[in-house]
Amino acid sequence: MITGKDKLVKFVSLAIPTYLWVWTSWSNIPTMASDRLKPGDFLDSSGKLLSENERYNMYFRSFEYGEGFTYLVIEDSNFLVWTATTKQPIPNDSSAVLTLDHSGELKIIRQGGKPIIVYSPPQAINSTVAILLDDGNFVLQELHPNGSTKTFLWQSFDYPSDTLLPKMKLGVNHKTGHIWSLTAWLTKIYLSLGSSSFKLEWDPKVGELIIRKREQVYWKSGVFNKNINRFENIPEEAQNQYEYIIVSNEDEESFSLQTRHGDKDLMFNGDMRVANANLIARASNCYEYNTDRGCQIWNLSSCRHKDQVFVELPGYFLIFHLPTKIQILVLA
Repeated sequence: MITGKDKLVKFVSLAIPTYLWVWTSWSNIPTMASDRLKPGDFLDSSGKLLSENERYNMYFRSFEYGEGFTYLVIEDSNFLVWTATTKQPIPNDSSAVLTLDHSGELKIIRQGGKPIIVYSPPQAINSTVAILLDDGNFVLQELHPNGSTKTFLWQSFDYPSDTLLPKMKLGVNHKTGHIWSLTAWLTKIYLSLGSSSFKLEWDPKVGELIIRKREQVYWKSGVFNKNINRFENIPEEAQNQYEYIIVSNEDEESFSLQTRHGDKDLMFNGDMRVANANLIARASNCYEYNTDRGCQIWNLSSCRHKDQVFVELPGYFLIFHLPTKIQILVLA
């Protein structure tokens, strides 16, 4: 015969494991202060990863107007510095989730859509961690049994969008054939890439930075002079902000930079400037025929004359009432 007391004891013995399972599952969700994902963790549309020094955060961002897509982004206190899904934007909804599974695969999943694979190892790895670092780099690491880093499997710095941060490279990795370059967003709210986007690249054969659009070179920095750490076509006041790092060996040909006076913001829409102030390059003023500060000459369009120039004016879409000015953001 089972008494009321016996029933209570039996109920409690069944309920406790259930409660513990629910608590354990939710405990895997990273908090606002977390800088990492461990196997089984996930980041959804309501959460953020925050780097240890709290400068950078990663989250899913949707735009109220325009294209109607959601992007996984990294931003500092002022600007977006990296986007993960410019080639595969996610339709705006709240179901997008970044997850690291127990085989070492880092991916974005959502209801009604195919997973977006950020990184998948050649074979399963059961000891990994994904961390948003203090320099803005989001890295996936394989760990030793003691928890120390064994190797870097993937990093966001290898896939820059429109932003250049210290330690991020432009150039080519000879081991993998991977090319590092920056590509402009089409607009401030349309982050997808297109053939009409400006690109910022490093030309290792000559040793200079170039800005091109539709394969046409608009601007060149001029050859780097290592003796004075200067490019010919970049203003002196802008170059005082940076130390350039040029690497040329069997592994890679690359350009990167370090800042001399703290972090500096660079903006680029065919134009580059330091913290919205010192102008570095102005490819948007390169009209096919002028050579101002590195502008390149190419075949003059039959519909244009040498005395014609372009003046930048504000414009608005009738539907969304948003500025049409195209910009790229480059941070350093």
